[in-house]
Amino acid sequence: MYVQDLLERGSRRTAKRAQLHQLGPKSNFNAVSPYRLAERADAPILLIHGKDDTIVPFKQSLMMADALKDAGKPYEFVQLEGEDHWLSQSATRKQMLSAAAVFVEKHNPAD
Repeated sequence: MYVQDLLERGSRRTAKRAQLHQLGPKSNFNAVSPYRLAERADAPILLIHGKDDTIVPFKQSLMMADALKDAGKPYEFVQLEGEDHWLSQSATRKQMLSAAAVFVEKHNPAD
């Protein structure tokens, strides 16, 4: 995330400083990275990502899905075609809500 943001915003000193202020020191990145800690997941994970997201690169969800798969962890990945970061289209909002409801009912059913 840090590298991607710098690529998009430029690697100026102020951009780096702002990112480090928000994320903390680089020395702690691996300790808090969901991607690097996939093997510690202790519950099923639902990833939902718009293919046209310009805020969070779609590649990050692909990488997380791969890490969960490699770690043998249960996950589902819903890719929303033509959708952005904010779920701006009603059809994909409905798709997201439906996928989330099915996931919760499957992994945490009502008693």
